[in-house]
Amino acid sequence: MQGIIADTGPLYAAYDPSDQYHMQALQSVQRLEIEHLVAIVPYPVLLETHNLILKRLGIQVGLRFIQEISAGAELIYPIAADYELAIQQLYRLPDQTVT
Repeated sequence: MQGIIADTGPLYAAYDPSDQYHMQALQSVQRLEIEHLVAIVPYPVLLETHNLILKRLGIQVGLRFIQEISAGAELIYPIAADYELAIQQLYRLPDQTVT
């Protein structure tokens, strides 16, 4: 499986037409489809995004988000080893401001 790990900001922006990054997020979704990549969504990101959508955009958009993510993304539950690997990656990119 090849994919891109999704984060809350872009996921939320794809659902909120008033978000300044909405068009960029939609272009990213199209790119995933064109390149046959899957969105990999860690459960904490899923929950945070869903919570934002519920509070800002309402229940119906929240339900659509859950339905579409469930059908089209790979949901993962990170374990401690995943976080350790991520920390190691940060040390390999000391000039990058990534989290």
